[in-house]
Amino acid sequence: MRYLLKLVVLGTICVLPPNILLTISRSSTSRTEPKMYDKRILVPVGMLLVIVLPVMVALGGQTTARPSQQVQDIKSTFPRVDYSNEPASDPSRRAKGRKARKFTTIDPNITEDGRTVINVDWEVGVKPLPVDKSTVIVLGTVVEASAFLSDNKGDVYSQFKIQIERVFENETDAKLEKGGHLIAERDGGIVRFPSGFEKWIFVGGQGMPTKGKRYLFFLNRDFPLIGPQDNDLYILTAYEIKDDMVKPLDSPNGETSPFLIFSGKKWQLLLESLKKELKGSKNNDAQILSNGGGI
Repeated sequence: MRYLLKLVVLGTICVLPPNILLTISRSSTSRTEPKMYDKRILVPVGMLLVIVLPVMVALGGQTTARPSQQVQDIKSTFPRVDYSNEPASDPSRRAKGRKARKFTTIDPNITEDGRTVINVDWEVGVKPLPVDKSTVIVLGTVVEASAFLSDNKGDVYSQFKIQIERVFENETDAKLEKGGHLIAERDGGIVRFPSGFEKWIFVGGQGMPTKGKRYLFFLNRDFPLIGPQDNDLYILTAYEIKDDMVKPLDSPNGETSPFLIFSGKKWQLLLESLKKELKGSKNNDAQILSNGGGI
């Protein structure tokens, strides 16, 4: 803003006629003369301020509104669930609710007090292409996105139904194929109270996949808050693929996020890099077996 004010002053000087500039120069050297303001000076200065000030106000508004808009854009991708004291009627939901009792990172009870950030070092040791930590790697589109409360009302988590387009890795017993579906989860979501208030709970640095969008998913069974699971899949990370361009889903550590290495790159580059990682991983596994070891 200070820089803009300097530009206004310089711009004012540039548009003033030479005779007026001479008048200003003379008056500034005489301390005994009373301060008089020539209309020929005030008119051009006033006109310039009328033009420049609205621009300065607009720029100032943008600098304060932009971060808020980014936060709202991220929040809009999170699934929502209505707060209710009623237990889940679906047996599978009740089972997941009991499992989620282990969540102790958030609050004893979700209340209407803003948003909660879960601080977990989930990104430690995670490569931009975490083939070594992935149980399943698929290219697919999110067809459903839902949030659920734990049965003690102390946590919220989100589930995503993914339609599979291509399978790159599958270390599970489930048959995964093109056209099929799988379910993956992430901690967090938005709890909507009867009053209309929405409490946003999320893991720091993690985004949420959006229904209708296409991603390369890296999934495993290591849930950061409840530990390893036998059947459920967790979204370790993912990359959105749109118009043949890549956008990381996650941004831990902000501008130093390791996933930014593929941001704005072509999908083909990400695909070729993934194939190299998979090939290297398989070669390493083969070397371990040839030496009499196990995986």
